[in-house]
Amino acid sequence: MNIIKKNRRLKSALAVILTLAMLFLLAGCLDKIIPGRGTAEESLTAASETLPESTEEYTEGESDISQDENTVYDESTGETVVTSVPDMSVVIDTVPYSSTTAILSTTLPETTAAVPSTTAPPKTTSATTTTRPSTTTRPSTTAAATRSAAPAKPASGFTNRFYYTLLNSTQKTIYSNLYSAVSAGKNDFSMSLPASEFDVKVIEGAVFGFCYDYPEYCRLDRSFTTRYVPNGDNMDFTVTVKLCVFCGSDGGKQYEEAIANKVKNIVMQASRYTTDFERIKFVHDYLCNTVKYNTASYFGPLNGPDYQLAHCAYGALLNGRAVCDGYANAFVFAMHELGYECGQVIGKSQNQNHAWNIIKVNGEYYYMDVTWDDGDGNGTSYDYFCITREKLLQDHSLTPEYNYPDATSEAMSYFRQIGCEMSSYDYETAAAIIESQKDNKVIYLKFTTKEAYADAMKDFTAITNCIRNITGRRMVKYTDNSAGLTLKFYT
Repeated sequence: MNIIKKNRRLKSALAVILTLAMLFLLAGCLDKIIPGRGTAEESLTAASETLPESTEEYTEGESDISQDENTVYDESTGETVVTSVPDMSVVIDTVPYSSTTAILSTTLPETTAAVPSTTAPPKTTSATTTTRPSTTTRPSTTAAATRSAAPAKPASGFTNRFYYTLLNSTQKTIYSNLYSAVSAGKNDFSMSLPASEFDVKVIEGAVFGFCYDYPEYCRLDRSFTTRYVPNGDNMDFTVTVKLCVFCGSDGGKQYEEAIANKVKNIVMQASRYTTDFERIKFVHDYLCNTVKYNTASYFGPLNGPDYQLAHCAYGALLNGRAVCDGYANAFVFAMHELGYECGQVIGKSQNQNHAWNIIKVNGEYYYMDVTWDDGDGNGTSYDYFCITREKLLQDHSLTPEYNYPDATSEAMSYFRQIGCEMSSYDYETAAAIIESQKDNKVIYLKFTTKEAYADAMKDFTAITNCIRNITGRRMVKYTDNSAGLTLKFYT
């Protein structure tokens, strides 16, 4: 009997040890999946994304052209096949700057109605990655036909397509050929270039640029295959852009018609406003108010419909769930329809892949990050509304693949437009600025000098009491961003 009891105890002890070991292993895995939390404002902003990435590698005996790791040689056709695919590593970023967040609570005067606090729970951070497709040889196709002349441009001449302006003449020809094919319902085209001018990276820049410029073609998966074969002094090649898995028998037509109709409705509402600021703000606010960051897509198949839709305008506009390039694509589509030159910008934030926007207004470029301005229930923020490149680069970095333009103007800045900037502090002016924003969930006080910001902080109790009296809120949550000389209050 004692032996049985000892064995039972031994089994129990082993079970406990095994359980603890599994927990430690799981914790180690979660550390890889869920990045550590940053500052206290982390729950208010999230971002993620996709960035084209291709590692050059020379493969001896195949071609003198630089190869990447997805290059294979098809002996049956004499073609070299290159698969170009964006890096689909996805994460949710932490807050873009160091800040201090606090909640103040006090009893209001009896004449002021108290409203309970509705602070939203923090957003959970997570991460997942995909792998590149295998580099096995694809089924053989007919060798590329020779075609050098570019097709006719659309009526707009690509004038409001941002990436087209960044391309060289060869890339513009490739871009134009792809436009002709895609607008005709195809997803491939063939052409020829002098062998001395042929470069897979040049093709990648043109094809990725087209995909960023035309979010209305959501059927395109932004990964593609280039098949090329020498032809005398020329290189004949065919580009085939992969279609998304959700396309179905109609090639994604129903999805593209749906987002076109949705954008038409949004543009009709935005067009009722008379100024550039109001129209752009309407689209910005619409996305912040109707789209939620699609964290759940990470836990499904990485090549599944929900995951792919989260990366395109359809996910944002029709499903109401998207990651950062879904937000960015929807914004580009609407801005193009309103007549603005606009593009999706790719790069990194806090060393993680991310996507946001650039827009040209009255000859000036501005950067915009709608994803980070979406508080997902905590109120729409405007920290990244039409900002300068200098401000952007404080917490974003641009991919070197494209020569993104400078942006120095602050004329379209939210703070400048609504008049909440203060070069010097006084209570009466601050109270008037607070009053003008009383219907917003987020109230800003922006200072242009360190002295003005310091003076406001000395009078901080009076400012918070003013906000309580004007909004009727007992609790005031605020973010103190000393680096940006900004006080942001959540009501």
